[in-house]
Amino acid sequence: DEIMKYNKTLNKLNNYAIPRLYLIITICTVIGYVFKYTFTDFYNNLLLIPPAVVLNHQYWRLFTWIFTVPYDFSGWSIIFLPINLFFYYFIGMRLEQYWGRFMYNLYVLGGMLLTNIAVVITAVFRYIVSSGAASNLAKDIASGDIAEAATSVTRYMLMSIFLAFTVIGGDNMVYLYFVIPLKMKWLGYIDLVLLLISFISGGVFTKVVVVVSVVNYFIYYFINSLNEFFFSYFFLIKEFNNEINKSCIFIFIFILF
Repeated sequence: DEIMKYNKTLNKLNNYAIPRLYLIITICTVIGYVFKYTFTDFYNNLLLIPPAVVLNHQYWRLFTWIFTVPYDFSGWSIIFLPINLFFYYFIGMRLEQYWGRFMYNLYVLGGMLLTNIAVVITAVFRYIVSSGAASNLAKDIASGDIAEAATSVTRYMLMSIFLAFTVIGGDNMVYLYFVIPLKMKWLGYIDLVLLLISFISGGVFTKVVVVVSVVNYFIYYFINSLNEFFFSYFFLIKEFNNEINKSCIFIFIFILF
């Protein structure tokens, strides 16, 4: 009964979720590549640049960074772009099928919201509240941290989605560079190592977006573990009650005879 109630609740919530969000993300990424290589100045106004948001009140950047590109492709490497896009489209579709529309929306949009909140709070403290606000701004610009975080935030979001997929499809096999067979979970471990390296070597805002992407993943991992425990618990309770009922019937028959 509890499982049925849980499924009914999720089905109701699915009606309020954005359908095929994975397709929308893919389309936004394609549009981002078009903007980046044809309308560079316009593209730069889409980037999530923390001081531009809190000092220049360019709040649209909190929404438009979804149109920024996760990776730079140039020369012959451009052939990997459609493969890359299809890969993230595929895992997004599988996640939505497995979780349901609402849970997939919650993971992706929740991750974006957490990113925005963390970036804005950090920028306010660093560029407004801090006594060394001016020096902080100059330091972040000179170190390239602002540019690095702005150009990589979409990549970290996609890495977070991929890490979530490794929880449910970690044993699926892929061929790295079409040659090397690897299980998804091993690619997930590699991504975690790369995120750790980015965190150690990156500046303040790079650290913020990396932490948010990982936190979002571990929040899902925790929720997924709770769900598995929830379903296992009620399944065991149901089996236990069935066994108790059988035992009671057996005892009742034994007493009769």
